[in-house]
Amino acid sequence: MPRGARTLRISRMLQSVSTCIFLFAAIHAQQVSFADISPSEDDALQRDAPYIFNSVNSLLRQWGNTLAPNGFSFTVATIPAGTTLYHGRKDANDPPSPEWFAFDAEMSYAIMGGRGGTTFLRTYRTTRALGPLLYLDGLSAALTTSGTLDGQNILIDGYVDDRGSFNDYTRAQRLCAEVAPLIGVEGFVRMNAGFELIWCDWSTGVELVLNNNVTHWAPIFNASQPGGFPPPPDSPEWNRTRRPWETDNGVDGLFAAHQAVLDDPEPEFPPPPDFPPGHPPGRRPPGRPPHDGGGGWRRSPFVEYLNWEWLRSATAVYDGAGEMRLQLIPSSFVSAYGRTGLNLSSSDPTQHRLTNASLAQVEALRIQSDVATAVADVLVGHISDTDWRGVTDQVVNRYGRRLPELHALLRNGTEDAVQQARFSLASLLMPFFQPTQSRATNVDTCSRAFVYGLDSLSHRENKILQAVLLVQRDICDVLLTMRDDFFSATGSESHLPQVPADTLELHAENLLQLMSRLRWHMWVQCDEHCSYAEVCYIEIWPLRLGGRPGPPGRDRSEVKPICAGYVDK
Repeated sequence: MPRGARTLRISRMLQSVSTCIFLFAAIHAQQVSFADISPSEDDALQRDAPYIFNSVNSLLRQWGNTLAPNGFSFTVATIPAGTTLYHGRKDANDPPSPEWFAFDAEMSYAIMGGRGGTTFLRTYRTTRALGPLLYLDGLSAALTTSGTLDGQNILIDGYVDDRGSFNDYTRAQRLCAEVAPLIGVEGFVRMNAGFELIWCDWSTGVELVLNNNVTHWAPIFNASQPGGFPPPPDSPEWNRTRRPWETDNGVDGLFAAHQAVLDDPEPEFPPPPDFPPGHPPGRRPPGRPPHDGGGGWRRSPFVEYLNWEWLRSATAVYDGAGEMRLQLIPSSFVSAYGRTGLNLSSSDPTQHRLTNASLAQVEALRIQSDVATAVADVLVGHISDTDWRGVTDQVVNRYGRRLPELHALLRNGTEDAVQQARFSLASLLMPFFQPTQSRATNVDTCSRAFVYGLDSLSHRENKILQAVLLVQRDICDVLLTMRDDFFSATGSESHLPQVPADTLELHAENLLQLMSRLRWHMWVQCDEHCSYAEVCYIEIWPLRLGGRPGPPGRDRSEVKPICAGYVDK
């Protein structure tokens, strides 16, 4: 390793270690009695095991994070050298720091390309491995007040405050100026309709390989018709007095807007316009998007199509390998779940928050400390090679289709269906079940099917292990209870007991309750197979059908996936 790189690595390690010491001191300084906090840590793990399991299983996968938008985990990651990244801009200049990279050209172009005026699509290449980075799960780039930004607020302030939540440039600056140096990371990875990187220092690690002027595309399709949205400053319609923050430079505008708030904490800003498709409202001061020459443009078919392509690029990482251009270090996974100071008022993860009402202050500090410790462990090599997402995949792949199949067979209730249920149940139990063993032994053997030999783990990894064991135990317990009624006590097939209708109904209900507790994302799908020109669509901020940004705070439990395509508009 080059001396400079080694020195940088040691420097980051020392920063992280000092941060841990500081944060632990802050924790012990808190006068908090855990005697009054319920549930206990074991009870918290029992309660939260499915959420931890699903968080791990959804890492870097668009679908699961969209269904559980309020992310509760932090994982260290890197981006390999030679990776292509994109940035849309309204001038040919180099961006200031910090700024955003998109992993897909469609995302960058959709954000800036349909807004009129000059547009550049800049293509970059990483000149080295970027990292360590911190990946925040859920829809952590969705600018809402419903909880998607809670994790970042915990890192920045140690508590959640929804005020100013739409000012994403200020958030990025604080993450890079206050959080990144303390924990030793170079940037932050988030997700909305696609993955993005907040890169804190654009002078290092990346080089521009193409600065493509893509301005000519919008006029071809008559997409640059002023009206509807505020026009750019060179338009005849730009005839009002510009506000102090409405400058031709986004950074100057940002600071001008910030100063305006300092001068008048409750300024009378005009009502925000109907934001153009693909341009999140929170990345501009009120009435002024940075770097874009002043506003947006009326929707056109071409602009709508840009958002459709943005959505289609996001579906490439719905599941499967997920976002492969980002490499996670699974053993660094830190979860806010499974903590004694976390109170959950609902079993629905879309309602889970890290607000002061839900999370004790001492736990917020512990989360900060745990993240800093995870980064420090990565820097000094105190990590394991266990692929925890792969472990959860084995569980989901084994049971994900068979549990609904068993439920359907039991609901059917015919003699043939019951026999088919026996076949399926026998196949599931065969690898571990022994009729001569006690029930407790069979449950334990079943629960450990995919985690044999995983011991001597860090506290972080042990939490994942316990979540996997608890999820497996829940499944195994239900299946072994079924076996008691579907097979003889000795395991002999010479006499298979008749299963009464009410017993079939009982086990069908048990399976349904099990699946309700597990909440696996593979069970939330479109009812029909989507055509080649469609995707299975669920609302992903900032995109909705027709390309409009979604409203903040909408109850996602009401959203049902549908097949959708551009031709639907």
